[in-house]
Amino acid sequence: MEVNIDLSECRKALDDKIYNEVVEDVIRDTTLYAEGEAKEECPVDTGYLMNSHSTEIEGARGTVYNSADYWIYVVYGHHSCPPNDYPKRALTTVEAQVDSIIDNAISKRGL
Repeated sequence: MEVNIDLSECRKALDDKIYNEVVEDVIRDTTLYAEGEAKEECPVDTGYLMNSHSTEIEGARGTVYNSADYWIYVVYGHHSCPPNDYPKRALTTVEAQVDSIIDNAISKRGL
């Protein structure tokens, strides 16, 4: 799953330096927000699955991943456990906040 962010309108309105700063902020803030939402939506028994969420930001791409080897069984289910698609719920919340994240990145530069 991924969130695609369209900053084409910002590109037209901002000079290169400011635009690049806004892009960096939006990618970082969206990725960190997504990690927080994944942790919030994650089912918790021992807390290992929740605490195994991490982020990686490389260039214009931010990734949230889970290093727990059993995450796939939680998300897609298995014979003794129904699926719990918490990443999708987290993604829905993140998508609803993207415009606000963009606005914050722009407004913190006084624009």
